[in-house]
Amino acid sequence: MAATKQRTTKAKRAPVIPFVPVINPSGKTIVYDRTTGDFGLYLDGELVGYAPTYFDGETRLNQLVYNRLTKGVVPTETDEPATSSDADEAPAAD
Repeated sequence: MAATKQRTTKAKRAPVIPFVPVINPSGKTIVYDRTTGDFGLYLDGELVGYAPTYFDGETRLNQLVYNRLTKGVVPTETDEPATSSDADEAPAAD
């Protein structure tokens, strides 16, 4: 049997895509930040802080979620109308 030459084609490589962390839009996410060397803490897609270790970040996020569930989210001034008390009102003129 005669040996036949087989042509091989070079497989095209996929382009290299830089690593971009995907932030979970709902829930807790911990992502290592290479520039700071810390772990970024995200809650519902928003950055809430940094932690030096993954375990510390997990603990902080759990504590934050617990506080929000038990104490509620603190409303801002625009969320609730201001109520006046008797002490804030000026005394009536005699």
